[in-house]
Amino acid sequence: MIKKGLILLMGLLNDGVMAISVLLLSGVGMFSRKVRTYLSARVASYQGIKELLKEKPGSTIIFCSSVGEFEQVVPLIEEMEARKKNCVILFHSANGYHYSRRLGYAHCYLTPFDFFLHYYYLLWKLKTQVSVVNRHEFWFGFMNAASILGKVYLINVVEKKQALIYSPLFKLAQSLSEHVFFVNKERDLNKHCSSPGDTKTDRIRKRYEREKEQIKLLKSSFPSDKPILVIGSAYGEDAEILRSAFEMESSNAKNWRVVVLPARPYESQRIKQLNFKANDVIVTEEYGTLFHYYALATLIWVGGGFSAGIHNTLEGCFLEKPMISGSKLNHQPDALLMMKSNNLNTFSTALELNQILNLVPAFYSLKNQATRSPTQSILNKIYS
Repeated sequence: MIKKGLILLMGLLNDGVMAISVLLLSGVGMFSRKVRTYLSARVASYQGIKELLKEKPGSTIIFCSSVGEFEQVVPLIEEMEARKKNCVILFHSANGYHYSRRLGYAHCYLTPFDFFLHYYYLLWKLKTQVSVVNRHEFWFGFMNAASILGKVYLINVVEKKQALIYSPLFKLAQSLSEHVFFVNKERDLNKHCSSPGDTKTDRIRKRYEREKEQIKLLKSSFPSDKPILVIGSAYGEDAEILRSAFEMESSNAKNWRVVVLPARPYESQRIKQLNFKANDVIVTEEYGTLFHYYALATLIWVGGGFSAGIHNTLEGCFLEKPMISGSKLNHQPDALLMMKSNNLNTFSTALELNQILNLVPAFYSLKNQATRSPTQSILNKIYS
């Protein structure tokens, strides 16, 4: 009772802070389109409250934010459906919400402002006993209400020793939680803390099974006379390093067939402006086919390591492919794990790239990481 009383006080304090924040944002919104868009999404969310309250009593709440985080929780949603468990997905990001609806997922709603009393009423009406918070969506109005009325579980949490694990916000979130499921924690695991891995691994596994025939078709239509380097989610900076490697007098890059898949249309324009003279460099804008090209690669170059930071390495890990990247890993847990097990090598110059292409690094398979199911481990714990 004492703990719940303290949580109630924290919730009321949260509402005071939120009220002030909304007033301040309203003022800033007069000058900022981005802030106005954010406020409009929060206001629009109230239109869906009536539908939300019609959901089946006792439904599990899954709280996430963006498109990428929704991809992480899809395996949970599908496995819960298989287990006849009802769930409702709350989105803080309008992009994540609209993406889920385009894919045909029902029971998805935008979150309102993070007021404790508001969430307490919603969760009480829904008779929610289990709430799941994905990644680092620590909204304390929601979490305080959910912890009073039931149990809160944090999933896909990344251990960032300097930026997260010792921060007051994370410690507060952990104190409100029944169990924390980490992606990459290796030490100090206990009954309230485990490390099953990233649930997106299960999403990749199912996609591979679903798209096997498309991958086979691409392989059969692609020349196999040279080893294939696939640069996924490429930025202009990645392509500049590649061009420099081709222009070197003793270039090993010329012995490879290269496929470049730009990170976004703007980067595609930058890359094409470099005018690769080599016939064995293909720049393709077939968005959504990155996984297919990764499957036929001899070596995967994960883009972003020379600019915004390395992109996702889970696909390469699942396909058991050697990977390289620029050195900006931005504390990505998957990339750091790949580095530790020699599945990912970083480089900084065209000369270093040429050296790698002359001798592709040996690949030490992460079978245990790729074949286990984080989703099963998490749901077995929650519903045990």
